[in-house]
Amino acid sequence: MEFRNKVHHDKFSGVGVEMDYKDWIEFSDKGLIAYGAYNIWITKDEYDFGYKLFSYKYHSPLRLLEEKENIKLLTNTDLHRMFELLTSMHELGWHPRPISIFNHKSISGIKIEKAEEATEELYNNRHRDCNYEGLYDLLNEGMVGYMAKTLGMHNHGSLNGKLVIIDVDSETLSNYKIGRTE
Repeated sequence: MEFRNKVHHDKFSGVGVEMDYKDWIEFSDKGLIAYGAYNIWITKDEYDFGYKLFSYKYHSPLRLLEEKENIKLLTNTDLHRMFELLTSMHELGWHPRPISIFNHKSISGIKIEKAEEATEELYNNRHRDCNYEGLYDLLNEGMVGYMAKTLGMHNHGSLNGKLVIIDVDSETLSNYKIGRTE
């Protein structure tokens, strides 16, 4: 794939594909689950990777886990764009390596390398030690500023002693401005 510095013409759809709760129960069986406002992370201690599901609506993961509701996940097109964004962020050293897109019945997401927990020292020194410039080529200035200033320590991890951002979600994708072409 060749990297092109241009605005991507395919817009973020924001439509979503409904995930069936029964499929979720089967898929998440015995995994460790963490969630945020838009994402669900499933892994096991012995894995060096996890599965991330990306939802469209704020607090969808909470509705899935507590209210047992079906939720909408990224469409196939948006999931591929998310994979491109995460790959680009990984190439810049800002995100764990996305491994592959996966599908399990009505569930789809991205298998991603696990990061270690961010240390307080790495997080507290992020403005001194981190150069967010590479992200400005991928995301609009407001999103990079939000990631640099607002995201809490729990939204970061570390790889090889370097701070990485692990909270990349559908809101981030809606601010993605670079595309990849063959």
